[in-house]
Amino acid sequence: MPVSLAQTPDDEHAAAEKAGPAVEPSVASPELAPPEVLAAVKELDGDRYATRQAAQRELIAIGAPALELTAQTAADGSLEAATRSISILWTWANSPEQSLAIASLEKLSTLANRPLEASEAQRRLADVREAAAIAAVKELGGYVEMDRTFGMLGGFGTPLQITVNKDWKGGTGGLTHIAAIRNATTLSLHGAPLGDEAVPELEKLTNVKRMEFFGQKFTPELVDKAREKLPTTIIDIRKGGARLGIRGLDSQEIVANSPAAKAGLMVGDKITEFEGKPITEFDELTTEISNRLPGDTVTIKFLRGGETREAKVTFDRWGDDAGAGRAIPDATPAEQGLFGPAPRLAPIPRVPFGQEVPTPAAPADPLPK
Repeated sequence: MPVSLAQTPDDEHAAAEKAGPAVEPSVASPELAPPEVLAAVKELDGDRYATRQAAQRELIAIGAPALELTAQTAADGSLEAATRSISILWTWANSPEQSLAIASLEKLSTLANRPLEASEAQRRLADVREAAAIAAVKELGGYVEMDRTFGMLGGFGTPLQITVNKDWKGGTGGLTHIAAIRNATTLSLHGAPLGDEAVPELEKLTNVKRMEFFGQKFTPELVDKAREKLPTTIIDIRKGGARLGIRGLDSQEIVANSPAAKAGLMVGDKITEFEGKPITEFDELTTEISNRLPGDTVTIKFLRGGETREAKVTFDRWGDDAGAGRAIPDATPAEQGLFGPAPRLAPIPRVPFGQEVPTPAAPADPLPK
């Protein structure tokens, strides 16, 4: 919620006004401010309440041209003028004009004389910058979705997966927006039109916990250097960009409309062979897939209920389904796992001590009928 600074009526300032004349706010380079701004700022310390109120309304209406002088007055003006200037800055901070809102929050966040307001402004500023960065990523052709890989870890905000694929129009420079997305936990580069010039920019994204380079032609030596500079970031590389669409060797999850789903694989199927090569670990499977290209067809063998079965799978491309959602509409919540919506839990009832706890109602079915 925005900070609300209530207007002060005349009688609340009677004692202050009797104590002596108002202090003129000091300003930096007043000749640079428009005359109407100079006049209005001066009248924030006017003798009459109506004059002060009118000056405050006028400055709010002027907007950006009054920002610098208003911020200066908030920092070192009289108590009356500073309080009104801070109220003006908060009004601008809620402006639909994003540049004015951010600039106002920046000014508020540096107020040494008002630590509470400064702290709140810093928090709001981070939120506004993140929202602006997310909007910029989407405008440049990226996709922002809930990151189910890190969704169970808790922490501040909702973990986000940023997917940059063939639709990306932002080049290397556009990646800078991701640094402002505090809750970006996974960055997925899936066949994005980015070359080695992007690697130094990726090294700056220390907020990201996992990076996927699927179908990217980065020089291996540059990626190795990036690993050194991002020691706590998981970097997953799959050269060919081919996708099967399962999680885990036992197919704990099947992605809707993926090659695995189209080939008839079901949750619980354990893959045992890939093009005649025995598979015992999931890493072995992902290594084999990483050497394939979208459109390649392979034969896999898998166990279902103790019976060995065979299927042909034609790979698609990682990132082609970005933004389409990953829930399997006709699967149970247990079958959807991390790719589907989490079931809503019934609230824990608050019962007075000594009374019997009632049986909670069953969780609501999160799936469409």
